[in-house]
Amino acid sequence: MTMSTLQNLPAVGVKVRGLSPDGMTLGLSEAELVQTVSAALQKVGVRVARGPEVDQLAGGPTLEVTANITPFGVRSHLFILRLELRENVKFVRKTQNLVTVPAITWDAETDGSTTKIEVIRAKLAELAERFAAEWSEAGAATGK
Repeated sequence: MTMSTLQNLPAVGVKVRGLSPDGMTLGLSEAELVQTVSAALQKVGVRVARGPEVDQLAGGPTLEVTANITPFGVRSHLFILRLELRENVKFVRKTQNLVTVPAITWDAETDGSTTKIEVIRAKLAELAERFAAEWSEAGAATGK
């Protein structure tokens, strides 16, 4: 039996947690980052929640994108891309007050350097595809 945190995850929201000013100067936008991740997820059947629907999900699971891009040399850029699944979790152990806390339950990161913005888009799509593959695997393990 798998212990994946992605088991029984019905849908996720996607939003940008951070896009560096140099990334915007290079031509990236928050909407484009969300679309890149959403498209990769939807290819394998991950339902992407939109707007207020995310808050209605149990714990509001949201994949958050962080894209830090910095100029390097004349035409090159260094980049660090990160995807984090944030959702509300409850403690299994007994606590004096039953609380729900936000937590990162899945994450992945990649970095590199490039002269082409397309490489950054492709690397972000690869991170989303990794999440989607793990989501599919977790669903298969539970028979869903």
